[in-house]
Amino acid sequence: MWKRILIISVCVVVIVGLGIYFLLEGLLTERRAMVADSQSYIVQKTTITQIDYIDEYRGKETYAVVIGKDDKGTSLISWFNDKKTVTEELHNGIPHEEINQKALKEYPGAVVKRIVPGLEGEQKLWEVTLLDKDKRYNYVYYDFTTGTLLRAYTLNIPKA
Repeated sequence: MWKRILIISVCVVVIVGLGIYFLLEGLLTERRAMVADSQSYIVQKTTITQIDYIDEYRGKETYAVVIGKDDKGTSLISWFNDKKTVTEELHNGIPHEEINQKALKEYPGAVVKRIVPGLEGEQKLWEVTLLDKDKRYNYVYYDFTTGTLLRAYTLNIPKA
C-alpha cells in the first residue's frame, strides 16, 4: 500500500515538474523571439543603431519598447508594434531614476518591481509596478514628459 502511494506521489511530482518546465520554457522562448524580432525591426525601421534596453509594455495595445542611440550618439526611445511606431529623443522624457524616486516618495515602504515606458494612444507614459507594505500590487502611471500622475490602481487580493 505504501509503495503504491509513494509511486503515485513520485509520478505526480514528476508530471507537475515537467508541466512547469514546459510552461516556463515556452514563456522564455516567446520573450527571446520578441527581443530578436525587436532588434531586427528597430534597426530597419528607425534611426536607432545601438540598442541599450528592450522591454514590453502591455496596455490597451502591446508595444515593444527600445531605448538606444542613433549614429550621432543621441539617446532615443521607440515604441512599436505591427500597426504603429513612435520614436523620440529620450531627453524629452523624465528620467527613469526620477520616476523611481517619485514613486517611492508617494508610496513609502513600497518596493519598485518594474518601471517601463508605455504608450496609450498618443499618451507616452511611465508604468511603475510597486509592491506596497501591505503586499498589494500598485500600478502607477506618470506622464512621460512631465512626470504628472495620470492614474493609479491597487490590486486588493483577499488573504486566505
